[in-house]
Amino acid sequence: MRKLAKVGLAIGGLLVVIVGLVIAATPEVRYFLMGAGTRDYPKLAPGPLWGAFPGARDAERTLPPGAEQVRRRIIETWAKQPMVPADAEHRSPRAVLARLAAGKDVAAANALLLQMKPWGNTGSEWDLREGFGFKKSSTDTIRIGHRGDYDFTMTTLTTCLYLFGDDPELLYPETADHIARVLLIETGGKPRLTVPMSLGLVRETENHILMTEGCRYLTNQWLYAHGENTEPYDNEANGLEAWLIAHLTELRNGGFYEFNSRPYLIYSMEALLNLQAFAQSEAVRSLSREIIDASNWAFAFGSLDLRRDVPFRRRKSHAEATDFYTDYLSPMIAAWSGRVPNGMGDALYYSRQGLVASLIPYELPAGFDAVQDAEAFVRIGRGPQASPELYSRAPGFVLSAGGAGITEGTEIIPRRTLLLLPDGADDINACFGLSGQGELHTWNMTGVAPRFACGPGPVHVPAGYEALAEDGDWLLYQVSAGKWWLVVYRASDIGLMALIPSAGENPVDLLENIVGLNPAVGDGRRFEYPGTGRVVTYDVHAPMGTWVIESDDGELMQREWASWPRMDGWLIE
Repeated sequence: MRKLAKVGLAIGGLLVVIVGLVIAATPEVRYFLMGAGTRDYPKLAPGPLWGAFPGARDAERTLPPGAEQVRRRIIETWAKQPMVPADAEHRSPRAVLARLAAGKDVAAANALLLQMKPWGNTGSEWDLREGFGFKKSSTDTIRIGHRGDYDFTMTTLTTCLYLFGDDPELLYPETADHIARVLLIETGGKPRLTVPMSLGLVRETENHILMTEGCRYLTNQWLYAHGENTEPYDNEANGLEAWLIAHLTELRNGGFYEFNSRPYLIYSMEALLNLQAFAQSEAVRSLSREIIDASNWAFAFGSLDLRRDVPFRRRKSHAEATDFYTDYLSPMIAAWSGRVPNGMGDALYYSRQGLVASLIPYELPAGFDAVQDAEAFVRIGRGPQASPELYSRAPGFVLSAGGAGITEGTEIIPRRTLLLLPDGADDINACFGLSGQGELHTWNMTGVAPRFACGPGPVHVPAGYEALAEDGDWLLYQVSAGKWWLVVYRASDIGLMALIPSAGENPVDLLENIVGLNPAVGDGRRFEYPGTGRVVTYDVHAPMGTWVIESDDGELMQREWASWPRMDGWLIE
């Protein structure tokens, strides 16, 4: 009997191993195990540019000129979108929001909401049918997995409830009650931090945690204020508020895990916008606003005319995107700032991000516009196992580092190092830039210092720019309506871009001077600026985790980016 028991245990253990291998080999589960689920947030110092300008965070906020007109057009565009009961998962909830905001088709909007039922569950959706050999089709009767993602819809419904729930002429009382008691399915005080039906083994993603728990908190708050005066709906008594404050504090101090994500950042932002606008707790509102502000400060430093291209975590399907306006934060900034650059057009007015930013109360911090007119150098730290961001900006340009890939499992997507100019380019291929070598996840494109960028490959020169002087691998351009000289070194295994203020120099003489100062720039790992004696040293093959820039003007750099503050650098006067 003992032998049989041992054999049984061995067989059982083998079966467990086999099942584990099958699960690990399934793309959907391996995807979560390899990095999609959020991790512990690093503990980082704020850094001197955390608030960007003294008092900017706490100064009174106002809506910039033109923003109201942009918001109105976005709302009107969405108020014309179809409301279809079968589309409750996608566009219809936002079309309802816009109609109520515009005061149009109010009865039809309420009727659709009253017809709605929860179409799924909250949390990440996953499916093991492929892993077990089941054929995927719309007629499948066997499903092993979890139909999630309902928190996307629930977040929009929460916005609807809080924006219009106290106006019975727009959101009828029976409709508000249906949203709160039927459609918002998460209540109580216990947050869920792992993927449903994963036996607590697979961590949930950052955006799902923020959406689900933000909705849970606000649903409790609404029900408690409307007759459910018991502990499950009391966020203080049930412990949810204390947990949420601790979670938001970690996020504020460490930054988004899914930083700059395409598309997940927008969903995290929506959840935080709801909390900063509607939470009764001052601590919850303030923390949520600080997290949103930090992303917006980074956008201000790293963008030009609402265009930016930055490293991000999740999703790899966006790795080949070259259109600037695929950045999911750009439409929100447009709605908040009132700026609509040429080329953005309908992409803004039809964007769900622009609609959310137009409806949920939030204004950009004071000083946001001043960043656009400042000269600054910024390093944004994200701790270990993440990519830093580096920007050099001045009136007339932004140099944006491409970041670093770390490892394939981290799902970090580095980008080209780009020079953004006020030339209306709507695609990164229309910009000067530097690419890495080899597999994307091995790129270390952190070679940016003030007015300087370098990388391990040749500089991409876009069509339409003609060099005013050339000398071998050296080229000299005048950019930004003649305000800046752009010096380019374009060898096969190294590229440099340096910006020099234009003071009417003869381009041939200027380039001759630069070449004379830098006779072995490709081998010597140094670049000297003319006239100032400033020398930048670098290693374009620096190992992962190490800043490519070694020293600047004689000052040795702190190169291990894992310990960089949240937002380091300096404003240049």
